[in-house]
Amino acid sequence: TMASVTYEAGSVVSATNVFPGYKTVKSVSIKGAGEADSQAVNAVIKVTPNIASVFGNDVTWTLYKSTSPIECTGSDNPTTGQYSSTYTCTGTDTAEEVLSGSTSALTKDIVVAHNTNDTYYLVVEYANNGDQNAQQGQAFSVMIDVDLAA
Repeated sequence: TMASVTYEAGSVVSATNVFPGYKTVKSVSIKGAGEADSQAVNAVIKVTPNIASVFGNDVTWTLYKSTSPIECTGSDNPTTGQYSSTYTCTGTDTAEEVLSGSTSALTKDIVVAHNTNDTYYLVVEYANNGDQNAQQGQAFSVMIDVDLAA
């Protein structure tokens, strides 16, 4: 008997018209069910960014595994000709970093046993490094997905 795998979606970070400094987080819970003697299932977590080239490496993402919530809060801060956001994320200091990147899709193999109950947090950050004029009005998104291993 194999363990069954479920995960809670709602895991796409999509941003339009955000200011540099913006940070946000989405979570995915992965649960394994079945009998205690169930065979574990191999699965793959995939993070797929869709980031316009005008952003360069200004948009980055990090996938964490954590037993404590990770939260990002802040606000937009328009000032003299340059716009920025004052967002911070808490809980990352005690979390395990699983993957990180910018424009490339990455995957992580995981094992889901009958008693698995893990939460992964995808933190997306938009740094204030690039040309705001070129980036103005542009959008980006980062998706996290979980599939059974082939």
